[in-house]
Amino acid sequence: MSNRRPLTIAERELIYDGKLNGKSLGDVAQTYRCTRSCARKWWRIGRKHGRDALRRQRHAPSEGALSCFEPIVAERALFWKRLHHKRGASRILDDMENDPLLAGVRLPKKSALAAFFHEACPELLQRREPRPKPPPRSTHVHALWEMDGKENVRLANDTIATVLDVREPVACCFLGSFAHEVQTEKAWRKLDLREIQTDLRTVFTQFGLPLAIQTDRESVYGKPPENEFPTLFTLWLVGLGIVHQFGRPGQATDQTQADILNSVLSSPLKEQ
Repeated sequence: MSNRRPLTIAERELIYDGKLNGKSLGDVAQTYRCTRSCARKWWRIGRKHGRDALRRQRHAPSEGALSCFEPIVAERALFWKRLHHKRGASRILDDMENDPLLAGVRLPKKSALAAFFHEACPELLQRREPRPKPPPRSTHVHALWEMDGKENVRLANDTIATVLDVREPVACCFLGSFAHEVQTEKAWRKLDLREIQTDLRTVFTQFGLPLAIQTDRESVYGKPPENEFPTLFTLWLVGLGIVHQFGRPGQATDQTQADILNSVLSSPLKEQ
């Protein structure tokens, strides 16, 4: 335990309160991952000089994002960040505003608190992956079809269905819409690969093959190829000469109606 970070003011007070409530020094030392002698030291300081002595043992940092605030602000900020390491500066600030130990104490702004976390505990910061770029927009008919399923559709007879739609975004039309009964004894199920292939074969027979098909990231379709091996659905499309691409997470379709209309209005059909 020799490499443990120094106890925060909050932890010293909790050790002191724990001993007051009848806990042994060994128990509080184990709880806050310090040595028994360390716990005994802060217990004796609090018992002899009072709670204020526990807070006077450390001075505010001479420089840094929170250097102009009272020492307890940095202490409690670290306490809440370590307790909820996935929370950002905004939510930690909410915790600090409701912290009884910080009642009447001036608190920093969110930007200063975020800068402090970068200085004091960079290992606790969330590593955010860059947001995936949207797939390239189609500019002519049958360059890209979009396929999406509306799940858990309640029909008039209380049957649960999934409706699989195949759209042509540039032409602003549905190429096919297929309803599948998916009700089971307990709830409902996902569409399987055979059902999806059957629907697409119907559309292929009527309209031909597109250059690419865009889907969401359901398990039957698979994740992007850089993350794992392609699924049977992807391999099936490749065998037909069709590129399989994915929309962004949370975006069933990346081309909005405005984008589609702009594509149509800018196409050569407008001049004819």
